[in-house]
This record gives sequence, C-alpha cells and structure tokens, in this order.
Amino acid sequence: MMRTAKFIVRIVVLAAAVAFFVGATPRIATGAPNANRAQAKLVKVQELRRAQLVAAKKNSFDFHKPGLELTFKIELPKGKQLIDVEQPEQIRATDSMNHNLTNIEDNFMGKKQYVTFMRTMDEPIKEVTVHLASPGRSATRFNLATTFDVWAYDRIQENSLTLGASPTKLDPALFGGTQVSAKVVATGNRMQVEFMPGTIKQFIEDIKVKDGSNEIDNMGAMWNNTVLSYSFNAKPGDNVHVELKVRSGTTKMPCSVAIKDQPLP
Repeated sequence: MMRTAKFIVRIVVLAAAVAFFVGATPRIATGAPNANRAQAKLVKVQELRRAQLVAAKKNSFDFHKPGLELTFKIELPKGKQLIDVEQPEQIRATDSMNHNLTNIEDNFMGKKQYVTFMRTMDEPIKEVTVHLASPGRSATRFNLATTFDVWAYDRIQENSLTLGASPTKLDPALFGGTQVSAKVVATGNRMQVEFMPGTIKQFIEDIKVKDGSNEIDNMGAMWNNTVLSYSFNAKPGDNVHVELKVRSGTTKMPCSVAIKDQPLP
C-alpha cells in the first residue's frame, strides 16, 4: 500500500512557531535511565517535504531541512538536568524499503548534524530532535539505532573570584578534578576572562564581572581545547571581581536509541 502523501511542515519565525504537520503516534520508549546512562523516549515523528520548506522560506528564515524529524524526551538519573548533547559517532537508519536514512543535508558548517535541541534562558533542555533523510514513497516503517552522549549536572554553585593579568589557579573540585587557571586579557577598552583548558566549557553556567554595585554580563564565549574566553564590555584591570556560576556534578553519559518497525507518518 502506498503511504499517504500528506505534507508536513514546521515553520519557525523568529520567536514565534507555526506548525503544519500530521505526525505518527509513537509506539515505543527506550527504557528508563540509571545512574550511568540517559534514556530517550520517542514522543513525535514528523516528515518535512522540500517543496513546502522552499515555499515557507519565502516569508521567513527557517533552519529546517527536508526529511524525518524525531522528537525525544530525554530521561536522566534523578536530580540531573540536561545541558548539552554531542553528535553520535555512529548511526544506522533504514526504511522498510531498505533505503539509507542517514544521508541528511549538511548544516551551514558543512557537517551532518543528526541531533539538535532548543535552549531557552529560563527552561532546562528536555527534548532533542534526531534528523533523518526522507524515506521512500512506498515505505511504511523505519528503523533507527544510535548512541549519543549527553552532558548533565546536579546543581548550580556560585563563586566569587578576583582575577588579574597573571593566571590564577582555581579549585579543581569545581571542574570535576581538572586543573584550571583563569586570567584577564585586555582587548583595547574591553576585556576577556580566559579559562585554561577550554575543555571545561560544560561546567560553566554563567559568568559576570562586577564593577562596584553593577554586574556586567558577558557578550558571549569562544573556545577550543586550549582556552575558553568570555568577552565583556568593561575596562580591564589588575583586580577584576568575577561572579562565576559553576554546574556542580557535571558528567557525560551515553544515551541509546533503538527503534524497530516504527510507523511512518
């Protein structure tokens, strides 16, 4: 039997979202989390067609690509909150006609991004989206098997620091035992706070500079494995007071997904 050719589109317009889709009702969940693993529960399957996305982009800016979008609720060990998701090293997905569903379009950096999530300032991450290629028109079901790593933490710990141009060693307990140093770097009339190594990015929730009674928010971060740098619209000095929020109990754990014979929308 041919699958009904209903078109599915989700259009994101800046802060507003408008959805036009017909989704399949998921039948499976991938188990419960334990102390060392996260689990993913399938909550929605939808298919996005190229023609509808092209039409939608005439009136809005849309990051969506044609193909299947699978929404999963991430279940973590008790007390943990999700902060980030890494791309899977391996992923296998086929439809019932044995078409490979892993050949998705590259993102703007020229890489395949199978797992994405939406982050807001006030709400923790609760769901992730797995992106697959469009199934064949005669296909009725699909399979998926993959494992990706997620980062999670227990609570936020607030710390006050005084930093200068020379590196200051920080308490390794704040960063999972990693030896970390921090310093202030002048960039004209602005400044940067640099942490070394840059691999501790997942541990930092927020950082602000105090100027008297005023708190100055950072303007964003850049990082690699060597250094993590936060920029501030503030004058550099030898004794810069920094308010640092650290994610205590930050850990990385695997999250496996195994779906077999899931109905297509």
